[in-house]
Amino acid sequence: MILWKAKSLICQYYSGEFDSRWIDSISDGLEYCRGDLKDAIGELIIFSAQ
Repeated sequence: MILWKAKSLICQYYSGEFDSRWIDSISDGLEYCRGDLKDAIGELIIFSAQ
C-alpha cells in the first residue's frame, strides 16, 4: 500500500519475551512500538472501524 511506503516501525521487546502477535497480526502488540508506520496502521484501523 502507498500509505505504508517508506515508513518505519520499531518495536521493543526483552530477550525471551518476544510477542508472537507481531508475526500473526498487523495491530496486536503495537503498544510497544513507535514510528510513522505505527501511526499509519492506527489510521487504517480507525478508518476500517467506521
